[in-house]
Amino acid sequence: MKRAFLIGFLLLVLISCSQDSTLPVEELPGRVQESFNRHFPDATRTEWISYNLDYQANFKVQDTEFYALFDKNGELYIYRQQIATAHIDQQILRKVKATYPDYSIEEMYKIQDREKLMYKFEMTNNISKTQSVYFMDGEVFKP
Repeated sequence: MKRAFLIGFLLLVLISCSQDSTLPVEELPGRVQESFNRHFPDATRTEWISYNLDYQANFKVQDTEFYALFDKNGELYIYRQQIATAHIDQQILRKVKATYPDYSIEEMYKIQDREKLMYKFEMTNNISKTQSVYFMDGEVFKP
């Protein structure tokens, strides 16, 4: 279970950093389009990227950025949603601030795979940038 989660998480991180070209929606498998529309019916400004047999959707719901990864059969592996501080469990937020007292949080994401929900924090200070991922129970994700 943890291995499948790690693979999905790493795929999402690698894919979201890639510079591949977009794919026209007409070239997507029908199952991928149907699954995307079922999971994210209010999505706008959608761009698709193909990676071998996987498909990444970059899109917005209202003003919130999302990334989602689907296999060729339309199975949703994992998605990432940008979120505000108000949507973070306060206990986890306190733990992040205590662990990184010299950093300010720049961006926060909710990451959901088939089995787990996590929060990703991207932080900076005057010298460096760092990031950390926490499970819902406050445990730190260590790849």
